[in-house]
This record gives sequence, C-alpha cells and structure tokens, in this order.
Amino acid sequence: MRVQSGLARVARWPWPEVALILVLAFAAPVVAPIVGNQNQYLAHVLADRGTALDADWFVGTVDPYPFFTAVPRAVFDVTGLTGIRIMAWLATAVWLTGIYGLARLLAPPARQRWAAVAATILVAVTIAPILSRLPIPWVNQFSAFSGFAGQYLGGYLQPSVFGCLLLAAFPLWLVGRRAPAGARLKPTVAAVSLTALGCMLHPTYLVVVAVGLAAAVIADLWKRDASRLGWYALIGIGVLAPALAANPSLLAIGGASGESSEAMQRFAFERIAHHTLWTNWPRSDLLYIALITIAAGWLWRSGTSAWLARWLSAGLAFALAGAVVVELTRSSTPALLFPWRISVFLVPIAATALAVALAVTVGRALSRSWLGRSAERGRGIGWSVAVVAALLLAVLGLLASSRSVPPTTSDDAVALVRTSEVTGVGIVPLAEENIRLNAAVPIYVDWKSPPYASSDLIEWWTRVDQVRAVERDAETFCTTAWRQRIEWMLLPADRATPTCAADWATVGETDAWRVLRRP
Repeated sequence: MRVQSGLARVARWPWPEVALILVLAFAAPVVAPIVGNQNQYLAHVLADRGTALDADWFVGTVDPYPFFTAVPRAVFDVTGLTGIRIMAWLATAVWLTGIYGLARLLAPPARQRWAAVAATILVAVTIAPILSRLPIPWVNQFSAFSGFAGQYLGGYLQPSVFGCLLLAAFPLWLVGRRAPAGARLKPTVAAVSLTALGCMLHPTYLVVVAVGLAAAVIADLWKRDASRLGWYALIGIGVLAPALAANPSLLAIGGASGESSEAMQRFAFERIAHHTLWTNWPRSDLLYIALITIAAGWLWRSGTSAWLARWLSAGLAFALAGAVVVELTRSSTPALLFPWRISVFLVPIAATALAVALAVTVGRALSRSWLGRSAERGRGIGWSVAVVAALLLAVLGLLASSRSVPPTTSDDAVALVRTSEVTGVGIVPLAEENIRLNAAVPIYVDWKSPPYASSDLIEWWTRVDQVRAVERDAETFCTTAWRQRIEWMLLPADRATPTCAADWATVGETDAWRVLRRP
C-alpha cells in the first residue's frame, strides 16, 4: 500500500527539500510588530516589566492564553521584537512543511519528489505578494493561508498562527490512519503531540479538532467502517486535556448571568460580526468553497484518496452548516466557537491536492517533450527551476517584509503620543488600535482589544459605550465621573475640546491630531 510507506518518505526528507522550504518561508510577508490583533494578544507578553504599560486596565484583565503568552515572552526577553518576527517566519516554515508532507503522500511514486516540490512552490505562490497585485477580483484576495470569514494562519505572531502545527500534523494523521497496526503508533503519537501543542497555544483550535474528528467519523461511516471510533475519542481527550491544563483561565471565561450573556451577544454580533455572520463574509470566500469542492471531486475521481475527499466534503459541510445555524439563531455560543475556522485547514489542503494534480499533469506532458529525452538533464533543469522560483518568491516576500513599517513611525497618532511623553491613563478615539503597545502608555479603552472573561468583557463594553458617547458629543466627558481617571486625551484636530478640559495643556499637535494633558 502506497500510504503505508508514506511515513518513511515523509520522515526521510533529503536536505534539498528542507532547505527549499526554509527559503520559501520568506515568501510570506511578515508585518512589522506590533499591529492589528497583536495589540490584543501581545499585551500580556509585554506587561510586568516595570513600565507605564503595567498600569493599563487591559493588561490587568484575565489572560485567555497564558501558555501562548509564556512562549513569545521568553523569546522577546532574549531577542526583542526581532524574535517576534522570526517566530512568524518559523510558523510559515512549519506550515509549508505540512503542505510538502501532504503533497508527498498524494503524489504518485514515479514523480513523488518532483511533484511534491512543485506543488509546494505552487501553494507558496498564493502566500507571496503576487496574486494581490493582479487586477482580477477575488483572485487577488486569494491566499492558501486563509479560510472563511477573514480567518487566516500567517502574517504575524498571534495565537492562531500556531495552527501551523495542526497542518504539519495532518499528513501524519493520514499515514497513521492507513498504516497497519504495527506501524500506526509512531505517526499517530507525533500527530497527536503536534495537535495538542497547537491547541495548548491557541485553545480555540479545540473546536477545529472536534469538527475534524467529526468529519473523519462521517468519512469512515460512509464506508460503514466504525473501527476507529474509539481511537478518535481517545485522540479528542488526548488533545483536550493538555489544552485545558495549559490554559486554566478558559474555565473562568464565560458566564450565565444576564449581563454576561448580553456582553457575549454584543461581542459576537457587534464587535466581530465580520467573523460570525456569513452575510458579512467577503464574497471571495465563494472561491474557497469552489476550491474545496473541486479538490474533493478530483481526489474522489482520481482515486488518489477517496477518504480525504469525503473528509474535505464533511468538513466543508460542517463549516457552512455552522454558519447557517448562527445566522438563523443569532446564538452567541456557536458563533464564538467558530466551527468554520476549520476552513483555514480545508483551504491549504485542497490547494495542495490541486497543486499536486497540476504538477503531475505538467510533469507527464514534459516527459513526452524534448525535455524528457534525458532523465538526468530533465531532473537538473527541474531542480534549477524550483530553486530559482523559490528564491524569487523569497525575495518578493522579503522586500514586502522590509517595507512593512511599524506604527511607531507609520501611524501619526502613535508617533505624536510617543513624543508627547504623557503619563497616566489616556482617552483615545476607539478606532486608534495601535497606541497602547506602540506608545507604551495606558489607555482607557480601544475597539481592537476586547478581553474574554465575562466580568472583563462587561467592563470593556461599559468603557466603549462611554467613549462612544464622548465621540458623539465632547461635552459628555464633563458630565461623567470616570473623567477623573483620565490624565491626557488624544483628539482629532477638528474635534472640539470639552469645556472642562479647556485648561489642559497642548503637549503635542499635528495637522490631524492634538494631545492634551491635565494640568
């Protein structure tokens, strides 16, 4: 059986392929920290160092991912922000390792190495800054890093990036599933270990594992095979237990009170409605649905892996069914579980399957051309093309990474707050998401960084509503009790100053912003 020897083929990778993957990992641009969601997930990483940031309210909330926090904190203490970017690059390398391992399993033995390398490069094209420059709607938004509802794996360091470990585990799952009893233990243990570690770093992937195991059950029962149900249950427990042990605060998140329920409801359908309501999903997600469907059809018809075709189909059905349920019920519980997050694995797996099909087809055509007249010459030219392609993609990715400017210089508001040298808690416009960590000052609240524990989320919404009221009417600030906690404020240049802050000093000003400090 071809898959029975798959573990040996995956385990004994020649060094050229390993080197190629490390080079290809540079193809994915790594943004300059600290941007976007990193302002939320790295807040606890950068805290407790005797800086002004330690007094920030958000830093004192429950850390939902303490195991994740410990890993980048250890790296940051040694290497600084450079290490944070290196971790993002390493995550891409692990992600491509999973792609390559799967491609080796799907490629025919006669062209296994070449087809696997070619398929990996083809998938890497989608994460390099190439398609985004094409004037083709939807296609220029495609990336094999992505899934439905704006979910993605790479780009910068956050808990979800460790989904790369689950993707690297996937080819090992396939090997362990098909291997004879005597050879099943090693790949299965390796797959469980990688999956458990990924869930320890990002516990939300527990739902992905549950959906994936459910899809595996359906794929097995399709052929009336119930022999692995017990193993699936043990795998689920083996992944769940360490994830909960590493993240005990998960048990404290959530609540049954009316106020907590309302806060969760607002969070699900107001703060992250672009993730939870499929009417808000990008239309380009239809391309991902088509990709998964076509890949499943090809796997089924080609006979390469009918089980994988059934698994992709079941996973897609679960993802879309979950989205429909949330849309119809508007229940925050299934919405916050994100059952469609499995799509960040369905998309790269489907892309790999189709890339293998394309590589095999092209390889067969070349073998009948002048290039195939000399096998040795053909291999030499083939590897030369692969190396050149990998280097080109890496250069494009490195150029994009080098042009990624940190908010300390690219964001005028951040730069102004930094130079103003303000102290104490400040109030900023809700949309200014990069100030807390990049300016290293406590802020009252922003829109990008919500906490997850029920009591913290209730307080966050209270603060959001207070600042929203001030943004609508500046004089509202003068009627509130919480203004006594505010030592400075960042205001757009065209916004009126509250009358009660008329004597505050202007300590920084640009054409777009001004910073006021309490006397």
